[in-house]
Amino acid sequence: MLLFLKKIFALVIFILLLAQSSVFIVNAANRADKSLLPINITSSTNSINLKALTDDNISTVWHWKKGCSLKIKSTEKVGAIYIVWDRTPVHWSLNLPISPPTTTTHSASTTTHSSASSATSQTSSTETEQTTSTETEQTTNTSQTSSTTQTTIDAAGQLYEIDALQATAPKANKQNEINTIIKCGLNGFLHEYVNFPESVHSFTMHLENKDGMIANIYAFKKGKVPSWVQKWQPMLEKADMLVYSAHADDEHLWFGGTLPVYAGEYKKKVQVAYLIRHGAARNEYIRNHELLDGLWKVGVRNYPMISKFEDYYANSIKHALSIYNEDDVLKYTVMLLRRFKPDVVVSHDPKGEYGHGVHSLCSYILQKAIHLSYNPSHYPDLASKFGVWKIKKCYLHLYHKNKIEMDWNVPLTAFGGKTGLTMAREGYKCHTSQQNKWFSVQGKGSAYNCQSFGLYYTTVGGDIHKNDFFENISPVIPITTTHSTTTSTTLLTTQTASATVVSSMTSILSPTSSYMNSATPTMPAGGSTGNVNKMHRLLLLIACLKTILIAILTSAIVLYLRTHLTGLSGKI
Repeated sequence: MLLFLKKIFALVIFILLLAQSSVFIVNAANRADKSLLPINITSSTNSINLKALTDDNISTVWHWKKGCSLKIKSTEKVGAIYIVWDRTPVHWSLNLPISPPTTTTHSASTTTHSSASSATSQTSSTETEQTTSTETEQTTNTSQTSSTTQTTIDAAGQLYEIDALQATAPKANKQNEINTIIKCGLNGFLHEYVNFPESVHSFTMHLENKDGMIANIYAFKKGKVPSWVQKWQPMLEKADMLVYSAHADDEHLWFGGTLPVYAGEYKKKVQVAYLIRHGAARNEYIRNHELLDGLWKVGVRNYPMISKFEDYYANSIKHALSIYNEDDVLKYTVMLLRRFKPDVVVSHDPKGEYGHGVHSLCSYILQKAIHLSYNPSHYPDLASKFGVWKIKKCYLHLYHKNKIEMDWNVPLTAFGGKTGLTMAREGYKCHTSQQNKWFSVQGKGSAYNCQSFGLYYTTVGGDIHKNDFFENISPVIPITTTHSTTTSTTLLTTQTASATVVSSMTSILSPTSSYMNSATPTMPAGGSTGNVNKMHRLLLLIACLKTILIAILTSAIVLYLRTHLTGLSGKI
């Protein structure tokens, strides 16, 4: 009997080890990328578990203490690094031993930047490499001291400060190199890409501000950076579209091809913002990494805005309003409209799709914010900081009035012919922690059709063609539709309604129209779980039955083993 139990125990251990090995195989997929350079890392403190930095596993992290330094070396010259912070990115310094530069950039006396909480969009006009500079005796500003800093933007739009300390007292080594210090982490990107002004064999990271954790560090040759590396641009100063999502993954599930079509294909300036921050409430920090992976997959390049509101489930809007302070959420939403100044806003079904109270809250508060954001008497502190703003259009998922049906089944050039619906599904797959849920990106014919929207608010007239969120807004963008008889595609142009049509539509959809400027947003009934639709209840029932079945099978196996072992002991 003892031998039999040992065999069972050994089998269980083998299965667990196999499962663990398979996880590492998946996590090591990127390590097979030939563009990755092998690196050796040493630390000034806490040298334990440094291997976590190069295992390509998001769940293993290295902890550092304030003031710690990492010395990184490679047999090949490194031209860029990619850092995946665990939970909170910090300001840090990069020390590079490089040759004296020959070009200069604008000094800090003429260049300013915003913090991560108010970063503005800054991009390079050309795809040139980042350049560094030092202040010399021949510069026009001779009064600058050794503490002078300079600001520059690299080809990825990343914002850096370059310390010009070496300008007045350069420290040359044997190879006539000087140490250039670059201040990094100024944008607060959780996934941070840093392009070096010059390739080096070794460099040092100084983690100055506070204790923290890093999940992974990757190194690349200059100009050999793979597409999966996220080179985030700062948040937009002026957006064409704001996609307002309650949670990470909602932007794919309910809004479907919105992001791949408008951000990826049409290259509109799309800003994504989230009502909820995943983290402490459910210990789901990993969802912030999945959020960034999913956005990058579908073509979003400007870093998202994520609130401070923790993730709690609500089964109705009444329940949600008992959890979250309404005025705090309203002020945050008004801030989004004033800060990003979008022409078009896309957000949730007022009924919360499948009855989720926080989805309903997101939609309800947005509807109120639209009518407050252009009035300076509401939240005057925000008006003073960002000005006021009046959007042109707002679409809500599954909204019952002024319905439009978007076509997410058109091949997109930006994604090699894949459709918006396909890319939305690929974006959702990046949310690996959610793949065991019942959710999926569903198209036409589904109760959650991600192609179905309604025009809640407009100042530019009603939609005529009903195939473009930017209809009646200049500049006109091309809309691709599938040919009715062939598999080829035809390029059409959205036509702005004629003056006569606009005039007649304006009389119907006037500023006093109930859905345009209503002071009372559409608010679903709340207070019970009745908002959850039949399909959701059915899926929950199936999950319960599955749990019961597993319990029955487990009991049967235990009973069989007990009977079998008793029989063996009787024979013995």
